[in-house]
Amino acid sequence: MARPAPPSRPDAAPRTGREALVFSWCGMRGLATLALALSLPQVTDTGAPFPARAELTVIACAVLVVTLLLAGLTLPTAVTLAGVADEADAESTAERAIATRAHRAALHTLAEWDVPDEVATLARDRLSGLAAILKGDPESAEDRERLESLRRAKDVVRRIQTRALAAARAEVLAARREPGTDPEAADRVLRRLDLRTVLLE
Repeated sequence: MARPAPPSRPDAAPRTGREALVFSWCGMRGLATLALALSLPQVTDTGAPFPARAELTVIACAVLVVTLLLAGLTLPTAVTLAGVADEADAESTAERAIATRAHRAALHTLAEWDVPDEVATLARDRLSGLAAILKGDPESAEDRERLESLRRAKDVVRRIQTRALAAARAEVLAARREPGTDPEAADRVLRRLDLRTVLLE
């Protein structure tokens, strides 16, 4: 079974020492060295050829090629040894657990409202896609159609959703305060939840 992709982040900066290690392993390498070697003048101030300019350029090219090949061929091993994939899986699992709790809290609010069955069904259908959205899954065309249906629905549906999203937000904040919860995972779910709240206004 394919592993879920780690949630995307707006910035690509490494957050842990393991990620920094992998970033540095597959970094720029000898490009700056080659640029410096090529920037050496052809001749000195006296008009004589620059000493060992050709040799320095060849050495810079060799360093660039070797380091690129070495880093490229060993990058999968470096990622495995650093445990970055396992770390991403753990983050994804933590986010999904928090998102599931938020989704359950949102659905629980439906029981507190005395509304017609068709209205409750409409709200429940829309909230069924909330779990996937909070987990970082891309929004489907069906989800967008449900959102448009809700926008045309009665005010009571909007009030239900507002309260449900507030309950989901409170659940995420409660989970964030619990020992053993990854606060960054909770913050990422919270950002998605806040975005969903803004889109429904």
